[in-house]
This record gives sequence, C-alpha cells and structure tokens, in this order.
Amino acid sequence: LTHCAAGPQGVELAGRIVNPLGRIPADAKLGARLDFTPRRKGLKSFSFPVAEVRHDGDGISWRAGADLARKLRPLGVLDAVWDVRCVLTANAIPLVN
Repeated sequence: LTHCAAGPQGVELAGRIVNPLGRIPADAKLGARLDFTPRRKGLKSFSFPVAEVRHDGDGISWRAGADLARKLRPLGVLDAVWDVRCVLTANAIPLVN
C-alpha cells in the first residue's frame, strides 16, 4: 500500500506489487480487486474492483476507490479490524498463493 486517503467517493487506495524477474509479462491483460475480510466472525467479506492496474517498470501499480460506508454497517469498535488483500489477475488468471 503506497497511498490511503479519504476522498469524495470513500477511501482512495493505491499500491505497488513487485514483479520479480518479469514473471508477469508486459503484454499481459491485468485486472484486480480488493477483498475486505473481517477478523471478527459473523461479518461478511466483500470486494471492490480496482479501477487502474498497470505495469510500472519492475512492478505493477494499482489505484482504487472503496465506498466503505456503502458496505459496512456501523457496529462501533467491533468493526475495527479488517484484512485487505489485492487480488491481481494476469490474462484472467488469479495470481494468489
């Protein structure tokens, strides 16, 4: 994660994923989504599409907006911890472990 700020449409996020040894070719069609998973049991996970994904030298840069107010129902301190994961796809194949 290289950028996180409040914006007019919710949270603005950006990041960079390293591409060691050029494993993801420059001509690959890239896509991504942000998966939000609660650490507290009983709450639902949700995703937002990543608006911009591009090759950036020896890495892949991405930028997304997430309208969290639309997805989260306020529970107060119980909603404090969520895990966020950027799931990258190259030529429609997810690149996750």
